[in-house]
Amino acid sequence: MGTIRIVDHDRVELSNLNRQVLHWDKDVSRSKVDSAVITCIQATEGIKYIVGIAELLTNRLLVYDRLNLKFTELMVKRDLNCEHCGHLVRKE
Repeated sequence: MGTIRIVDHDRVELSNLNRQVLHWDKDVSRSKVDSAVITCIQATEGIKYIVGIAELLTNRLLVYDRLNLKFTELMVKRDLNCEHCGHLVRKE
C-alpha cells in the first residue's frame, strides 16, 4: 500500500468550497488536512464496497493521531438495534 502525504496549514473556508473536491460545507473551519483524510477514507470505503474488493472497516474504528500521523484500529461491537449500522452485514 502506498502513502499519500497531505500538507496544508489552512482551514476549510465557505468562500472557496466551489473549488474544493475534498471538502463539504460541514467541514468549514476544520483543518483542510483533517477534512481531506476523512474524505479519502470515506471514498476508499465506498469504492471497496461497490467493487467488492478488500475488507471494509465494518466493526472497526480508526482513530487518527494527528501529531504522530498514525492510525489506531479499534474493534467495536455492532448494535443490532442501531438505526445507522444495525442493518450492515459483514462480508466473509
